Amino acid sequence: MDKEKTPRQDPPSPSRRGYDKLGSAVQVRCYSGHTYAGRPRSFTWHDEEVAVEEILSQWREPVGPAFNVRTGRGAFVLAYEERTGQWRLREG
Repeated sequence: MDKEKTPRQDPPSPSRRGYDKLGSAVQVRCYSGHTYAGRPRSFTWHDEEVAVEEILSQWREPVGPAFNVRTGRGAFVLAYEERTGQWRLREG
């Protein structure tokens, strides 16, 4: 009995995995050692340069690295989507 082959599907896009919950796109300046997106140093938020004072925690999302950072304007989560080269930001 021959089985029909189903076409291989690409993995769901990050937004379908809930990645969009991390917020809107943002420009981030970061330290990059042997890989890009090593440690965020600052980001642009509401047309203002916001310095990262401390990285509180970091982890790996399915789409790339993520950082919980403290700034003079509060705490934020910055996440880098390796496939698109896009940083995401949300307050928190």
